[in-house]
Amino acid sequence: TCHLGSPCAPQRPSAMPDFDVIRAEAANQAACPICLDSLSTSPSEVVALTWQGRRVEAALYHRACVQRLRLVGAVSPVSRQRVDDVLPMPPLSRRRDWVRFVDWNGDGAIS
Repeated sequence: TCHLGSPCAPQRPSAMPDFDVIRAEAANQAACPICLDSLSTSPSEVVALTWQGRRVEAALYHRACVQRLRLVGAVSPVSRQRVDDVLPMPPLSRRRDWVRFVDWNGDGAIS
């Protein structure tokens, strides 16, 4: 007989991707949440999304991915916060600026 879950039972259409899993994977691997490629391959092209001059989330992106999806003037694909600009990641040679950038919410921790 055919029962739910058996190979002969009709399969449900695949659901939307689990964006929580995608976000977690991107964070674990320091990857862009849009393309899932490593951010370390082009650190000078890493940006954060901002609203009124403040970062909206911890996620970091490739500048090209943000431009391709036209995220400026839209919402973040990770946090769904409004976005009006990007903030480029400072080079490590500017240590204080880099630490402030990585401490995105100002809690004194690299988050």
